[in-house]
Amino acid sequence: MLSTGYGGGTANMEYQALTGLSIVNFSPTMPTPYSQLVPYQKRAVSINQLFSYSDGIHPFTANLYSRVKVYRKFGFNRFYHLDGGSRLSYTHKIDNSPRIDDWSAYQQVLLNLRNHHGNQFIQLATMQNHMPYDNFYHHN
Repeated sequence: MLSTGYGGGTANMEYQALTGLSIVNFSPTMPTPYSQLVPYQKRAVSINQLFSYSDGIHPFTANLYSRVKVYRKFGFNRFYHLDGGSRLSYTHKIDNSPRIDDWSAYQQVLLNLRNHHGNQFIQLATMQNHMPYDNFYHHN
C-alpha cells in the first residue's frame, strides 16, 4: 500500500482506504471528504459493508472530521474512540506522549477479534506516531 501522507491527513487516508476512491479526483475546494461529503451522501459505500460485522477503532477524539457520523453512515457496528461511543479497553501511553500507544491499539483489535465470531472487518487508525512531534519519549 502506498500512503499519500505521513503523520497527518489521517482522515483522508482512512477515506481512501475505506472507499477505494482517491481524493486527488475531487475538487481542491473539498480537502476533507469525511466532513464535506460523506455526511451529506444519501448512500456512502465502504469496504466494511462487504462483511457481516465491522468495528472502527480510533484511539483518539472522534470529534475531528465528523468521524462519528462517517462511521455510522458507513454502517460500522461499533466505533471505539475517546468521546463516548464504544469504550476503549486499552489506553496505555508511552512516557510523556499524549497519544495512546500502538500496543494498546493492537490489543484492542485482538480483543475485538476474540469477542466476535464470524466474518468481520476492523478499521484501525493508530495515533502513537501522529504529529505534532515533540520530545515525548525518554529514549527518543
